[in-house]
Amino acid sequence: MKQPSIKEVLSVSAKDSFRLFKRHLIHAHPTKEPGYTFKPSKYLTVRDDDNSMHAIYQLDDDKIIDANPFQDLRSQNIPANLIDRLQRYIDDRKKVYVFGFKNHLYRFYVLSEDGKIDLPHKPKKHGLRSHGVYFTLEELTSGRKDVEVESSRKK
Repeated sequence: MKQPSIKEVLSVSAKDSFRLFKRHLIHAHPTKEPGYTFKPSKYLTVRDDDNSMHAIYQLDDDKIIDANPFQDLRSQNIPANLIDRLQRYIDDRKKVYVFGFKNHLYRFYVLSEDGKIDLPHKPKKHGLRSHGVYFTLEELTSGRKDVEVESSRKK
């Protein structure tokens, strides 16, 4: 019996900040703004300004951090081994791409190359504008360039 597909890959849009994401392997978004509340998932993929996805990263709960980028990171509940890396990302982001919501918590996804699944075919969903959508791992690794979001697939 075939197992049902699991909605396990959260795909978020980085657009203008994609190069910043690639440099630091960190993605951040406000935690409470409309369109930015996501259910837990096993994996994350970040879309570039063309909506293409280049890789899938495993999510590790202890590397998903809610913090205020305008406050001292050492005064927030952040693992000591991640503070310098987060601070470099925040400093670089402030130079090229703003944190638009002051005094808001941001969710930082701190990723690594460990367990990364490359997507050489760079799948994408045309016309996708949403901040976050879900794909199955099977869909993204199928080799198809044009993929379907999980909620729009026929069951």
